[in-house]
Amino acid sequence: MQDQTSSLLDEILARSQITPLFQPIFELASGAIFGHEALSRGPQGSLLHMPNQLFPYAQQAGRLHELELLCRERAISEFARLQLPGLLFLNVSASLLSSPYHQKGMTLSILRELGLEQSNIVIELSEQHPYDHNGLTHQSVDHYREMGFQVAIDDLGVGYSGLRLWSELRPDIVKIDKHFVENIDHDDVKREFVRSIVAIARTLKCHVIAE
Repeated sequence: MQDQTSSLLDEILARSQITPLFQPIFELASGAIFGHEALSRGPQGSLLHMPNQLFPYAQQAGRLHELELLCRERAISEFARLQLPGLLFLNVSASLLSSPYHQKGMTLSILRELGLEQSNIVIELSEQHPYDHNGLTHQSVDHYREMGFQVAIDDLGVGYSGLRLWSELRPDIVKIDKHFVENIDHDDVKREFVRSIVAIARTLKCHVIAE
């Protein structure tokens, strides 16, 4: 089984066998599409089809950053081909910047080739991935901002460091973890939590996305 999975990962990376999916993000007031979050899937019906299998295995094999860059390239290309409206949200692990596979300017080159603007790309950073131990830093945020991208912090509310990260990194967008959104109509505590987040975001001129 291990050899079979290893060979499958080799084939996925060699043949770019990643399928991007796009989850729409809506403006609550108007119903208009604000953007799309790019999600990635391996070959249909394979052991590495779902992300909760694909990404941890790639990390275990020492090939996470190769996979992540492939997913980014495929997502940008497909987003452009489909001519989807709004911003494109790309998930990025904080440790990618220190990877030898991370080539500065690669994303900009792809965008120029496809006629997309950097301002339409949102780099979504999270420190909640179990395979990412470097944590979010000013370096990771500044790197992408200097390239003209917007920056979002994912999973706000998970763990104790979310609010500290928000105050220190000043992202353009924060995403509230779905735990605080599910059944919010029946939970006074969740409503107060989200109301506070929205109030802070207005002060900081930061967009809020509810998962």
